[in-house]
Amino acid sequence: DSPDKHLSLNESVYRENVPRFWGEDTVAVKKYFESLGLTLSENWDKLPDHIAVEFEIMQKLAEKEAEVSADQDNESVEKCRSLAKKFLDDHLLRWVPDLCDEIVKQARTSFYGGIGNWSRHSWFMILKYWLLILKVIKYNICYCARLGDLA
Repeated sequence: DSPDKHLSLNESVYRENVPRFWGEDTVAVKKYFESLGLTLSENWDKLPDHIAVEFEIMQKLAEKEAEVSADQDNESVEKCRSLAKKFLDDHLLRWVPDLCDEIVKQARTSFYGGIGNWSRHSWFMILKYWLLILKVIKYNICYCARLGDLA
């Protein structure tokens, strides 16, 4: 059996004092992705603070960082990292762990409880991996820049 009540995948439901859709956090996420030049597909029927949109923002920032890393544009790399860290700190890290906890709390079977625990653990593992990759990329850019100075 699945949980008794519907679990929302929207940030505003977990972060607002009075959980609601189209809250301040929804507007903040919408403004954030628009500031990056992103738009929602006309076919998208969810709110801008849906977890899929927030993960896509991170994906787009990672793609942009990879692109500017290949060009050895250190200033743009740092800007991408700063934007990603700010989004993580201001949004995803503030509510995704609560979502995972809610999945575990509402689970009526060990399967759904396991999914919640796995999601929480995976979320932090992915974040740690992503931060490690950023450190490796930064080291490689600095190392390549030094080698370029020697050529």
